[in-house]
Amino acid sequence: MVAFVRGTDNALWYNEFSGHTTGVTAGWHSMQGKLTSGVTALTQQELGRYWRTSVFVLGTDNRAWYKIGIWPALSGWMHVRIDC
Repeated sequence: MVAFVRGTDNALWYNEFSGHTTGVTAGWHSMQGKLTSGVTALTQQELGRYWRTSVFVLGTDNRAWYKIGIWPALSGWMHVRIDC
């Protein structure tokens, strides 16, 4: 289990509380960013396996931003594209 939060520095932070992912050390770690909201995170699961993790936030530009990837290798920050 991994928790994602907005830190007191307004960056995205994570802590892995359950399990031991290779390359992830114990404790809280910054994933950078300048957030103006809480965090929403989800992991896709299929056939009992975990796949893509997505983390969503609002930035200082009032736009939605996200990171995505197979935990713990998430992308850099990207804008959420909205097509009308």
